[in-house]
Amino acid sequence: IHKFTGFKKVMSDSGAYQLLQYGDIDITNREAIEYQKKINTDISVILDYPTGKLDYENAKFTVEETIRRAKEAKELIDDKRLWVYPIQGGIYEDLLEKSVKEGIKLDYDIYAIGSPTVLMTEYDYDNLFKIIYRVKTLLPSNKPVHLFGAGHAHLIPFAVALGIDLFDSASYILFARDLRYIGFNRTYHFNELEYLPCNCEICRKYSVEELREMNKNELIRLLAIHNLYVIKKELENTKQAITEGRLWEYLREKSYSHPALYKAFKNFKNFSDFLKNLTPFFKVTQKAIFLYDSFDLYHPKVLIAREKLKEMNKNVEEKILLLPYLIWKSNEKVLEKYVRKFESHKIYFYAPYFGVFKFSLRATFPFFQSEMNDKFDEEVLEDLSNQINNFLENKKIKEAVIVIPKGYVLRIKSRKNLLKIYI
Repeated sequence: IHKFTGFKKVMSDSGAYQLLQYGDIDITNREAIEYQKKINTDISVILDYPTGKLDYENAKFTVEETIRRAKEAKELIDDKRLWVYPIQGGIYEDLLEKSVKEGIKLDYDIYAIGSPTVLMTEYDYDNLFKIIYRVKTLLPSNKPVHLFGAGHAHLIPFAVALGIDLFDSASYILFARDLRYIGFNRTYHFNELEYLPCNCEICRKYSVEELREMNKNELIRLLAIHNLYVIKKELENTKQAITEGRLWEYLREKSYSHPALYKAFKNFKNFSDFLKNLTPFFKVTQKAIFLYDSFDLYHPKVLIAREKLKEMNKNVEEKILLLPYLIWKSNEKVLEKYVRKFESHKIYFYAPYFGVFKFSLRATFPFFQSEMNDKFDEEVLEDLSNQINNFLENKKIKEAVIVIPKGYVLRIKSRKNLLKIYI
């Protein structure tokens, strides 16, 4: 198989997708395993029983049957390759949990999320991402996770953000056979195209008219090459976003490619703690954080920064001066007179999204390395008001002064020890 494909590492599947498509296949679990051993693939899959979009009782059968086959397979598999345990259960959380927990006991090399193709075909990204999230929270972090049938290029960065390590899909050729042309944000039918919105080797070489004049088999071949290019490019874009520390911003950008994707991304706030724990906070090549609106209150790096500030702000001085960080950052001279007037006060800054932090952190990441819209929505300002109010509740503070610029509609509670100055 290595010689035939020209690849050093090859993964094979067991034929379970055909079972999902046709209802039955003439092959046993043992035969599927032995055949993959004979062709000597590097990653092989047991013959699971896909859940697809079944009712609860039938879905339960697929989970129990897959577990039975996984146990049977342990006596047949070898240690010359990595073996994959497919997780079944679909949208039924208790079945999904049972499938994962039983699979963990069997200690396979790789775990795969089975039969998500139906959800992808129906653009049910919301449920797909919930399944990925649930699986990742149950599995040990050292176990790689594969996503079967990830055919739409635009969902790749979202799956990666949730912890998917490996993908497979025949979409590039299946779509081509239906004359579908994969774009970076959507899929087109080739007959709808007047122009080729891509710069791959196929789209540079041929015009739409030239492609239409070809026989169908050649057109399918060229569309398949283009489709592969787009999928590969999406993987590279995702890796580059990770390298720059801007994966969240990239997800935000990609979410506008389809309403179902946008809806699913909005629900990423329910995964905020999980994403925060997966996100590195410090990096040599760290780039600025881009913040747009209240949804970025769930930005993983914002959450990490707030968590760290909560600990740091437990030790606070008796006399403090609170200044708006964005004005200081852009023109500190505007606030210098207040610094001189209250020179006995220790300087603290407050900033939308982040909250209150010490003067000593003024040039550090992410406070200094963040770009945000200066027109804040109501939820962002309400969150900032709450953070300031919580900070001022510290009983160690005997005297506080806060400078509030025009446009900041902050609801700061009045206190005997607080002086508000509006500018």
